[in-house]
Amino acid sequence: MSQKDVTVTYSPVLGVLGAVLVVLKLLGEIELAWVWVLAPFWIPWAAFAAFIVVPFVVLGIMALILEIVEWFDRKRRARNWKKRLEQRRKDT
Repeated sequence: MSQKDVTVTYSPVLGVLGAVLVVLKLLGEIELAWVWVLAPFWIPWAAFAAFIVVPFVVLGIMALILEIVEWFDRKRRARNWKKRLEQRRKDT
């Protein structure tokens, strides 16, 4: 099996934009919240994390649903087995 490298590309444009926004915020020229001033730095990492985390969350939910369905199926089979056993005892 071949191993693939995963890289997050960070554009220099985002770095420059982030630096400009920080300077403008510190000078009082813009009234954006700090979370949006720093957004060019954290949004690429958040998007990368979302692409990694979301599939695992979906798979976890699917596994949980499957386990619940199997639990109910085992419970139903056990109940049916007990009913058949009781019916056999009554018949003999």
